[in-house]
Amino acid sequence: MSLVETLGERMSEDESIARRIVHSLSCVVGVAYVIGLLQWHEVQILTGVGFVVIALMEIDRLVLGNSLLDPLYRDYEEESPAGYAYAITGMFIAVILTLIPGINESMAVAGVFLLAFADPIVGLLSPNKLLRVKPVPVLVAMFVTSFVIVVATDALLPDVLRSLADSLGLGEEPIVHPLPPIDLTYAQAVAGAVGATFADGVKFRVAGDKPVELVDPDMEIKGYVVDDNLTIPLFSVLLMGLVAAV
Repeated sequence: MSLVETLGERMSEDESIARRIVHSLSCVVGVAYVIGLLQWHEVQILTGVGFVVIALMEIDRLVLGNSLLDPLYRDYEEESPAGYAYAITGMFIAVILTLIPGINESMAVAGVFLLAFADPIVGLLSPNKLLRVKPVPVLVAMFVTSFVIVVATDALLPDVLRSLADSLGLGEEPIVHPLPPIDLTYAQAVAGAVGATFADGVKFRVAGDKPVELVDPDMEIKGYVVDDNLTIPLFSVLLMGLVAAV
């Protein structure tokens, strides 16, 4: 491998790491809520503002040709919304789903954490190519990781926060507001993991003229692949809400 190829591969890896870090930052509002820094209506406002800002930035990039975030989008995203935009939108989707009766803040927070952590973690195991359905080991890894994240959100996170608050002498108000109740069942954890795994592992196509690059070089399909940054929080939170309802 030549020096140029080696440097190019290293830059590509660095850009990939940067994208995953930015992706994980979508957990910020969820973390701010569970530690008592923000109340839920403030989370809704902030995610709404973030959605509007990222939408305007993408319009500026795609329509006007300007971009402040060049390292954060891939080559095939030069003429379409980038992954970071979908991640912010997915976070916004998880939050606004609480407007549906039966879906609560705990489910939304878990959906945000699945988007922020499960997707980039399991992405390290995924083949670097677009597949209609990911390999079974990747699907299993996504399910297990997602299940652990939802269970930890319910069973581990509140206890850790309360222990930390007590050790610092902060009582039930570690920052600004009392710690919110986080209530998720194992059945909801399974449902959320199923939704996240399906969203991450199965690619959906919608109509359009843009060629979709699949693993088979002889197969050309036109359309747009629905980004899993949208479907992971959507499917996981909806399924958790469905299980809670029944």
